[in-house]
Amino acid sequence: MLKLDIIEHSESPWSSPVVLVKKKNGTWRFCVDYRRLNKITKKDVYPLPRIDDALDSLSGASLYSTMDLKSGYWQIEVDERDREKTAFITPDGLFQFKVMPFGLCNAPATFERMMDSLLKRMKWKHCLCYLDDVIVYAATFEEHLRRLRMVLQCIRSAGLTLNHNKCFFGQSRLKILGHLVDKDGIHPDPGKVEAIQEFPTPKSISQQDVKFEWKDDHQLAFARLKSLLTKDPVLGFFIPGDKTLIHTDASGYGVGAVLVQIQCGLEKPIAYASRSLTPSEKNYSPTEKECLVVIWAINKFRPYVFGRPFTVITDHHSLCWLTNLKDPSGRLARWALRLQQYDVDVVFKSGRRHQDADSLSRNPLPKIEEETSEDIPFLNTITNFKEEQSKDSKVADIREEMVRRRDSTKFKEFNGILYRKNYDPLGKQWLLFIPKHLREGILKSLHDSPTAGHLGFAKTYDRIRRKFFWPGLYRSVRCYVSHCRECQRRKSPPQRPPGLLRPILPAEIPFAKIGIDLLGRFVA
Repeated sequence: MLKLDIIEHSESPWSSPVVLVKKKNGTWRFCVDYRRLNKITKKDVYPLPRIDDALDSLSGASLYSTMDLKSGYWQIEVDERDREKTAFITPDGLFQFKVMPFGLCNAPATFERMMDSLLKRMKWKHCLCYLDDVIVYAATFEEHLRRLRMVLQCIRSAGLTLNHNKCFFGQSRLKILGHLVDKDGIHPDPGKVEAIQEFPTPKSISQQDVKFEWKDDHQLAFARLKSLLTKDPVLGFFIPGDKTLIHTDASGYGVGAVLVQIQCGLEKPIAYASRSLTPSEKNYSPTEKECLVVIWAINKFRPYVFGRPFTVITDHHSLCWLTNLKDPSGRLARWALRLQQYDVDVVFKSGRRHQDADSLSRNPLPKIEEETSEDIPFLNTITNFKEEQSKDSKVADIREEMVRRRDSTKFKEFNGILYRKNYDPLGKQWLLFIPKHLREGILKSLHDSPTAGHLGFAKTYDRIRRKFFWPGLYRSVRCYVSHCRECQRRKSPPQRPPGLLRPILPAEIPFAKIGIDLLGRFVA
């Protein structure tokens, strides 16, 4: 490095130790441990390109060229006044860098700023730059050649040199930032899934004193599992003019969303997102959780949907009123107001046809203790529930429909008693269908009884929906709780009622009344 004029002898009061890092090709990279220097360095927060933005910019391209600057950091000189800070100690003495070394906390930001300044007229249109990697892309060979010539001219005019061993031109597939990109979309990098593909067949289990068996059906299931884990769906490129959808779903412990577009008549996934719920969010009612995931997903995919019409697909029917909420208050009001800046339409879709976002929100859930039907005194007084159901005309209609459509899976009979399938993992798998004349008794038992505690609407509704079903359950619970005399008598409203509006009379003389908006506090 001394012969290459990269370093020089130093008399600096600064000193950092040397670290050698092995490269992929087996050679060694000379680095200096600048951690103590970085702690006292004023940070440069110039942004690096976002990975999703870089991938989206490649939409519509079919040819790619990649170029790598040769020792890119060493092509930037360090100011003479600051060279002493880069000093490092070796057995041969103290040296300092004349060019920008690896390891400085501000080196990536400095390099990215230089490349952005060099290629600012072409970045995101003809090429993109991620540190010392430059990518040129185009849809046709002629256009690609023209763009490539422009980029190379800029690099030459700046006096930069390329590493010919890391330059590849006119490729139909590009490996970038852990992904493989081609004209069809974004694929997972085979190198990232190689560990799963080569995972060995299990030979034992972790538990002691348990017999281990591995049969043909186990091997088939194991092979299929590895195949599913390594063959993710190909992500498409976002096309601004195509119809955009966001599928959302919430479970008891997480939320998930999928951004898709209708391309060539088919739904093409663009991006996936999911996260766990915070402890406070886990206490939300089911409706609030579904509202939460809608707001979170729209904010997550804001760069794609802001300023464009799009549709949110949810399996929670009551969310369809979210954008037209009347007399909003509290948390729902804040969420409804946040949606006003978007051109969004909320559409209901059955949970069985909503598996993409649903699977993202589902995690292995621990067993949750819940009260059984035997804990409800009202049900213990009913000796023949089958006979009670037969008194309801709605039950008769459902049974006739089950005879006509034997493939229906929504309703099922056990020992002559009708149940409805539940798609919420927090409740029972099959919900008992409550006939019309018994519904008030259920409401009284789960709201008015001493053990029920006169809970609010959300908790009462959630308590009932996990075990029972009847048409209009949501409306029935809301009406019952809102008309409960005991709740009205004992529970005070959470806020004072708004006062009456009063007109502001005109002033008799100028400046008799002055309106002032306060702004501040300002720090000098």
